[in-house]
Amino acid sequence: MSSSVPRVEEVILEKGTVGLGFNIRGGTDNIHIGSDPGIFVTTVKPNGAAGKDGRLQAGDKILEINNHDLREIPHQTAVTFFHDAGDVVRLLIEKSRASEQRTPAPQFEEDPPPSAATHSKDPMPDHEDVDYYYCCTLL
Repeated sequence: MSSSVPRVEEVILEKGTVGLGFNIRGGTDNIHIGSDPGIFVTTVKPNGAAGKDGRLQAGDKILEINNHDLREIPHQTAVTFFHDAGDVVRLLIEKSRASEQRTPAPQFEEDPPPSAATHSKDPMPDHEDVDYYYCCTLL
């Protein structure tokens, strides 16, 4: 039964000149997976800090950033925490068996196309697409 218990680990990343290099989705105002209001990694850019580190993967749930709890907050609040995080970022992430079996979001092999750096409208009216490229690739 222990295989169904989520695995939690700490990841410390230094932004450097290329940024953290990953995208997030989710929050209480735009649920990404099932009914879970958490903040999830959707893509990891290989040449960003997360891609070079190798531990953070698409489907991982970010529980905390620099001791700020991300479990029950709106998406924009999470984005603000990432913007204000500083050069060294401490993440507490959850890797469950279910998240490791999800089909991962595509990983960028190079810089994403310019359209990925902006937001577009979600299929649901009045909800912004929260898969912002820039939210986590901070310089």
